[in-house]
Amino acid sequence: MKMISLGTRLLLAVTILVTAVSSACADLDATQRRELGKIKQVLAKVSSQIRRKDFDEAEQGIQDAEARLKKIVEDAQVPDTDKPIADLQKLIDLRRNSLEQRKSGKPARAKKGVVSFSKHVAPILNANCVKCHANNPKGELRLDTYAGMESGGTSGRLLTAGRPDRSLIMQRLTRTVGNKQQMPRMADPLKGDQLQIIAKWIQQGAKFDGKDKNTRLADLGKPEKKEIPLVLPKATGSETVSFKDDIAPTMVNLCIRCHNERQNNNGLILTSFESIMRGGDNGRVIIPGNLEGSLLWQRVGGGEQPRMPQGQARITRTFFNNLRTWFEEGNKYDGGDPQTPLRTLVPTDEARKLAELAALTPEEFAQMRLGQGEEMYKKVVTQGGTKYIQNAEVFVFGDVSDERLTQVKDWADAYAAELRKQFNIKTPPVWKGKLIIFVLKDRFGYAEFNKVIESREVPSSVTGHSVVTPRTYEQAYVALQDVGDEASEANAGLQTNLIDHMTGAFLQRNGAKMPAWVLRGTGLAFASQSDPGNEYLFALRKQALDELKSVGNPADIFADGTFSPGGVAAVGYTLVEYMLRQGGASRFGRFIGTLEKGGSVAAGIKSVYRADTKQLAVSYYKNLQRTRGKRK
Repeated sequence: MKMISLGTRLLLAVTILVTAVSSACADLDATQRRELGKIKQVLAKVSSQIRRKDFDEAEQGIQDAEARLKKIVEDAQVPDTDKPIADLQKLIDLRRNSLEQRKSGKPARAKKGVVSFSKHVAPILNANCVKCHANNPKGELRLDTYAGMESGGTSGRLLTAGRPDRSLIMQRLTRTVGNKQQMPRMADPLKGDQLQIIAKWIQQGAKFDGKDKNTRLADLGKPEKKEIPLVLPKATGSETVSFKDDIAPTMVNLCIRCHNERQNNNGLILTSFESIMRGGDNGRVIIPGNLEGSLLWQRVGGGEQPRMPQGQARITRTFFNNLRTWFEEGNKYDGGDPQTPLRTLVPTDEARKLAELAALTPEEFAQMRLGQGEEMYKKVVTQGGTKYIQNAEVFVFGDVSDERLTQVKDWADAYAAELRKQFNIKTPPVWKGKLIIFVLKDRFGYAEFNKVIESREVPSSVTGHSVVTPRTYEQAYVALQDVGDEASEANAGLQTNLIDHMTGAFLQRNGAKMPAWVLRGTGLAFASQSDPGNEYLFALRKQALDELKSVGNPADIFADGTFSPGGVAAVGYTLVEYMLRQGGASRFGRFIGTLEKGGSVAAGIKSVYRADTKQLAVSYYKNLQRTRGKRK
């Protein structure tokens, strides 16, 4: 019998798929399909015989399988291109090829003619695949470089060296796989000779014959460009325009999105000064000191098409003038290492604002805060003028009486001193630039504050809130409705509200993520120390027990989302109160310090209270049950 090589069979299989040379055929009956399964079992046994070097038995098994398959074809009158038949014949060919290799000790001879990736395969892929598989590729699969092909995409590995039949690229190019369309999408399928080239290249090992696997397919086979020495002019300090301060910010905001390592239109990457000066496919975009001869200026400032940046983005007149001057001064660089990413050179808006505020003296910061308070107050209280008093810690604005303003100021000053003591803050003020406290005499005033300043509606049960910009202290204020001093189950009283929300403002100041129970409970627990008989706080103790009944896992009481907003206040207050009794103010202060440094609640409880969350939760709940109905 004439031997047929593995390579010939695989290429033949691809050709059959492409040309679709098939005709209508009768279906195999159940007996014939069972026979196909038995032939597969024979071939599985052949594989084991080859590994054991039982070559005679393996040869007999292959001949038996081939004869039985031939009989099925004849009896069923189906062509050998019928898929079940063709697949099984392919398996027979593989077993025969494997047997020949093991018997001779040499690999089967490949078909004459070596396929070059650079010369033969790359042009096919570049013409048919790269438009969808380069920048922002479909399925995260890049086909514009060999490296991208090696990496594969979300569907898995693209190439299986030596096995076109198992390589995903051949499956996608020759037929629809599952719900995946045949490639290339929305275009004519590849021609038979193109598919045979790719299949043969894979069969020969899918080898890369270029110098750099990251070279774009369009550039493979091209003569290497003569490298022009890179010029990186350094700033002398006499320049009037700084690349770092005046040029880089606009390039980061407008240019990098289209010219970065992943998406580099025309091969131009603008992510560092060195990459800018290196240029792209069209050569250098900056010729130091040569304004009109530089492509960057021609596209950005000179009016040449296509105009950059593309889309709706536009440069400012200031940037236009700075760019011109920067060219005229020799395109000097003042950012240190020229390989430093521009994003590192350009501070974020938060970092820029932080630097601006950090440069202010304490007096200047306080003056800025006073101006904020006056502006906000005038927007809310439109009659009667602006009324405020101050001390070293706070500005107190309000439409209440002068005596009430003074009372609130004194309460705030005393509690700020308690915070400094509790959390070891050496000098005032606790909040940089001081804390603003707004006191509105009635519900209408507080609701108007929320509507005008916060752009929101609040339920009637909410009578105060705090806002602090973390780290920068750009804003720091508390707004309160004057609910009077007589506490009830529904009303905590103004002093308790003040302490509650000053504590919230304190815990927000460093930007650490605090659980809701800490933010609500800490202030109320501290307030209870100065007003132990407060009816509102006593009612919270009874409410906390009701809230805890629905908790299955004790450790869940520490997690955000376990309780409603009202429930958080009740559980938070009683939990912090218990933690203060168990370890004192100093230990609770260390616990807060752990959270401020980014530690978890569980880590803080373990390091400070020597317990896990479940142990502390169970102990807290039992204590709350024992003290139910008892005042402090």
